[in-house]
Amino acid sequence: MKTPAAIETAHEAQMRPGGKSLRWIHPVWMTLAAVALAAGAQLATYWRLPMPQCVLRNLTGVPCPTCGCTRSLMAWSRLEPMEAFRYNPLFACLLLGLLIWLMAWGVERISRGAFLGRWRAWAARWPWGWIFIGLAAVNWVYLCFRLPR
Repeated sequence: MKTPAAIETAHEAQMRPGGKSLRWIHPVWMTLAAVALAAGAQLATYWRLPMPQCVLRNLTGVPCPTCGCTRSLMAWSRLEPMEAFRYNPLFACLLLGLLIWLMAWGVERISRGAFLGRWRAWAARWPWGWIFIGLAAVNWVYLCFRLPR
């Protein structure tokens, strides 16, 4: 049984310095949101509803960094990961990372282990914002040259 101090520490770990809760960043909620978006995209295709269009690509012919995300999500929902990667590699990798995060979180919950805590401590030392900006730039260059219309 957890002591009140351990419960308070666990609660403080989920709080931001400004006092706002980070409970919404939960792997189950994030996965459910991705599944709901994929189901919505599949239904829109089935009912032949118009899909969202990229304003930048329509005006200039140059894709934005998020172009291909809807098609990538639809390919994931058809269990075609290579096709999903072809449409938007960064988005496909983010969805794959979400799936791995969900599985690791589930294993940690079932086994009552604490391996994610050690991983979080290791990952906290990396400049993730700069890494993501660099990956987004490389992804955008890929989309400019390879994204099908």
